[in-house]
Amino acid sequence: MSSDMIMTVRGAVAASAIKPGGILVHQRVLQKETTVVDMDIAAEDLMELREHPAEKGNLVLSNETRAYRELERLSLVQSNCVVDIHGRDERDVVRLKRMSEQLDLHILASTSLDDTTTSTDVSALAHQLVLDLQYGMDNTTIQASVIYQRTSLSPANPTILRAIAQLFTLNNQLLGEYTKRATNHQALLDALKDVNGMIQLAARLRHGQPKSAVILACRKAIKANNIHALFYIVKTGREESR
Repeated sequence: MSSDMIMTVRGAVAASAIKPGGILVHQRVLQKETTVVDMDIAAEDLMELREHPAEKGNLVLSNETRAYRELERLSLVQSNCVVDIHGRDERDVVRLKRMSEQLDLHILASTSLDDTTTSTDVSALAHQLVLDLQYGMDNTTIQASVIYQRTSLSPANPTILRAIAQLFTLNNQLLGEYTKRATNHQALLDALKDVNGMIQLAARLRHGQPKSAVILACRKAIKANNIHALFYIVKTGREESR
């Protein structure tokens, strides 16, 4: 039996619980919209929406019943896992968890940084991600599963990129040290010093829990499906060539 686990809005589940129908990896299941009233589309508005389908009210999915009906269809294709991607100010993790329980559906929530932040403290921003991944988001115990960051044609905030890269690099380094083999005593001492330095970095990012918890949280986010492109951009500062 596999020991691999996946963090969902209902807690950790075995990877084997995911059905073979696949994972919907970039969905917007429910979002928080305080400036748009969630109303049904009136019949007299249908013609206008056919001409202007990108009207905001037609694209926003904040109606829980409507979202439930959409997700209900996944059972027809043997799929039971969805990754919900939203920014910090749009996510609604409490409703996501309720819907997950109602449908017996595995929903993975995302964490991100405010792309308008003016902070230059990389460790503080990385710490925000750690809290969401390890302890819970928005004053709940619902943990994030993936890291999501919006990008645009305008220059990306370098502090945000460095904060995410800090978690990514630390995770890769620690995973690599598990398989390191020393050829002599001095090499062993050097390797131990390297590991100690990484653990000290992890300690600065944690908050009252063992350092291994930070490593586990990073690993869960990075092992999630289809975030390779995000981390490639974070690590290299450019998009991956096709």
